Amino acid sequence: MRWLITLAVPTVLFASACNSTPAPTPSATASPTATAAVAAATGSTGAAATPTRPPAVRVNGTVQTIASGKVTMSDGTSFTLAATSRVVRQTVGTAADLKKGQFVAVTAKRQPDNTLLASIVSVFPASLANIPPGQRPLPEGNLMTNATIDTIDGNKFTVAFTGGGANVTVAPDAQVLLQTDVTAADIKVGQNISASVAEGVAQSVTLN
Repeated sequence: MRWLITLAVPTVLFASACNSTPAPTPSATASPTATAAVAAATGSTGAAATPTRPPAVRVNGTVQTIASGKVTMSDGTSFTLAATSRVVRQTVGTAADLKKGQFVAVTAKRQPDNTLLASIVSVFPASLANIPPGQRPLPEGNLMTNATIDTIDGNKFTVAFTGGGANVTVAPDAQVLLQTDVTAADIKVGQNISASVAEGVAQSVTLN
């Protein structure tokens, strides 16, 4: 009886092993749903990555028609105005229009005495007051300075920004551009405008 019990145990174990269902082997070709789930979980983009949005393009010209939020230019180019489209009016000024406290963009050449000789001074509208101040080189060798006018004396002024500042002289032939916020209702037929357009929608429109 003891001998038979000893033989029965391996027999039961052998039968259990034979009748057990093996774990499923992963398929060599994963389903699209599974592939997408893995990509989402791991952050992998693969071939199904979301394409990058096209960059904004600059549209310049004269307004031919404007109706129902759609602006059509004289060359046939058109774009849509959205609630988020920023509209500004740009006028030409002089150094006398520059005031303490204005937030400006200064395009200038650095001089041997470390001052800046400005060729363009653009006064930002209130809607662009959140642009980060600072300095950066431009491809043509100029220096761009976004800063607040601190003091002004004739055609000379100083600007201050976090971590620095500069003494600026407005060149005799410099452009002084004054920008003020307006609305889409100020866009008129026959007006010369410049717009930054992405996927058919204006990000910003400048009335010249």
